[in-house]
Amino acid sequence: MDTFNKISVVGLGYIGLPTAAIFANQGVEIAGTDTEQKVVDSVNAGRPHFGEPNLDALVRRVVETGKLSASTEVRAAEAFLVTVPTPLRAGAGSDPGADLSHVRAAAAYLKARLATELPVPTEGGVYITVKNADKYDVIPLAQELEEMGFTIYATRGTSHVLRDSGGVDVQTCYRITEGLTPDALDLIRQGKIHLIINTPRNTGGAVLDGNMMRRLAVELNIPFVTTMAGARMEVRAIDEAMQGIPEPRLLEIGTLG
Repeated sequence: MDTFNKISVVGLGYIGLPTAAIFANQGVEIAGTDTEQKVVDSVNAGRPHFGEPNLDALVRRVVETGKLSASTEVRAAEAFLVTVPTPLRAGAGSDPGADLSHVRAAAAYLKARLATELPVPTEGGVYITVKNADKYDVIPLAQELEEMGFTIYATRGTSHVLRDSGGVDVQTCYRITEGLTPDALDLIRQGKIHLIINTPRNTGGAVLDGNMMRRLAVELNIPFVTTMAGARMEVRAIDEAMQGIPEPRLLEIGTLG
């Protein structure tokens, strides 16, 4: 059996947190991840956010020794354990079964991404133009991409938020329908764009811009994502590609004494 010095546990709920604590107690460095900030804060304070016999002392001990830490962002590791929610399916009668939609969604994205011929960019430029509801949510992704060495391009509204609220060094460009230069098509044709994040508003100009960018992106084999969930997954894929995509391995777990 292969041994790992650092494991990422994604999801610090009823399964993830006890599993993380047990591995940490065996001397493995655990990088825990959860989407809930209150869960992350509780774990980093050495306090489980739910009741479980003997878990309080265990979590407190491994946090104090530095073997367990939590974050809302997935961090690099040698192995990954994904413990996402599998609630019971609603409206399925007396035998509802488990709702595996979260698992299947993640697996489907990964399978499709690995099967596609689209490259995972590890350098170059990222073009970002998102609807108002997503402008502040995209800030952490832009910051992370900038830290990875990417040049960030954005339309004026998105650029303003990224620069003023996120401190991102962003290069502003025009919307295609404005008829000015440089716009997204100019930058794409010049080979400056290697990923496009576009969550358009349902208005004529935004839809037209998105359609034209999408056609050119398909022609030039450039990844094009249209949801924030997809953007987050793509950034994770880029992070992994830059570190070397890990080979899937069978994790054998015996009895921990």
